[in-house]
Amino acid sequence: MGTVAVGTGTREGRDRDPRAAIREREILCLVCGRALRQLTNTHLRGHGLTADGYRQRFGYNRGTALMAQELRALYRERAVRVGLARQIRENPLRRDPSLAARGPRRPIQLEEQLNRSEAARRAAALREARFRETGSHPRTKSLDLAVVSALRKEGLSLRQIARRLGVSPATISARLRPTLTRLI
Repeated sequence: MGTVAVGTGTREGRDRDPRAAIREREILCLVCGRALRQLTNTHLRGHGLTADGYRQRFGYNRGTALMAQELRALYRERAVRVGLARQIRENPLRRDPSLAARGPRRPIQLEEQLNRSEAARRAAALREARFRETGSHPRTKSLDLAVVSALRKEGLSLRQIARRLGVSPATISARLRPTLTRLI
């Protein structure tokens, strides 16, 4: 796969490919042109921007670090050395459940409530779409009609069959109904 040549030293080169502004020892601010080790919130605030706003304005991905490659490597090495990933994975509440009782839970802000309810609505819509496609509700257990018929021939009632299979009698009845109408 070939590489794309970009004039990294020119303003138009950075405009075509903002990745050219992130260099080994510096990052160029695409607003003022200053070379810095990292674009801090303080520097960006001077331009009336946040880090997310800067990324969006110049086409960076959300996860792109706004710092020189050398500095990012230094931070990465330090994180490995102190075991940061292990510390993040470790949940103190699992280790000591009494910690939860010590302090209040954080208040859930309106934005988070809206995000949660929106995610729940999307999940419900996906479940409903799958239900329409497959014709069976995701919560219902699959029943082997041959097993149900065999139990029925043994003389068990619908209630006994339902108890044995771990479903409600209404489920058994509903599943048998289409086959009964086909047989008649």
